[in-house]
Amino acid sequence: MGKELKAVRTEHFKLNSVQVDFKKQIRINSLTHILQEAAGIHAEHLGFGYENMRSKGLVWMLSRMLIRINEYPRWEDDVSITTWPKGLNRLFYMRDYKVTDSSGKELAVATSYWLLINLKSRRPKIYDEHRAVMERMKDHHAMEEPVENLREAVPDEVFRHKTKYSEFDMNEHVNSNRYAEWIMDTFSPGWHKNNNVRHIQLSYLNEIKFNEEITINKEHISESEHLFEGIKSDGKSCFRARVVWGSEQ
Repeated sequence: MGKELKAVRTEHFKLNSVQVDFKKQIRINSLTHILQEAAGIHAEHLGFGYENMRSKGLVWMLSRMLIRINEYPRWEDDVSITTWPKGLNRLFYMRDYKVTDSSGKELAVATSYWLLINLKSRRPKIYDEHRAVMERMKDHHAMEEPVENLREAVPDEVFRHKTKYSEFDMNEHVNSNRYAEWIMDTFSPGWHKNNNVRHIQLSYLNEIKFNEEITINKEHISESEHLFEGIKSDGKSCFRARVVWGSEQ
């Protein structure tokens, strides 16, 4: 008798000192990381994790993620990530998340869009095996709003970054969590001291390779809202982002 495939799964994380900032609260790139970790563990349980897909010549690529944060978990807090796939939107596989503390209080919610890429053609593919369990929770939403395309950022500030060894993952490209890190680094420590991200949308458009120089355009929509666009040396956009801030509580 095979194992029961759980359409919803919860993973538990205890925040360590590397995952928090000088305010002792979780960094944005640490939050995106544990969301992706929980997704990967669940995908493995459902039979379409990294190794299984790789053996078929396929790999998961995160395309878009939208996070809303109500309250930040802090150093040594126990955090639970509950996650579930919720079917297909055209070529995108959708997955939602709820972040709660040890008492069950909802700290954040997120939604994400993934593409399944054929490693030879580098084109998206629809995978029909286990489709029933992928769609079992299609009407259950942590966030109902779609993750829309972001426009180009018209730069008020321009930053440059050259990629390096420590930024690469096992797919041999820059790990998507690094983009959130680069974005946060465009703000001063004083800004971070007095403000918290309440909403962040990240769109991943093109792979970034080793030793590439990335131009990061930052547009000031308002005091509390900014748009970003990362552009490779060949002129292609590699990511876009929208960040909305709230004052420190």
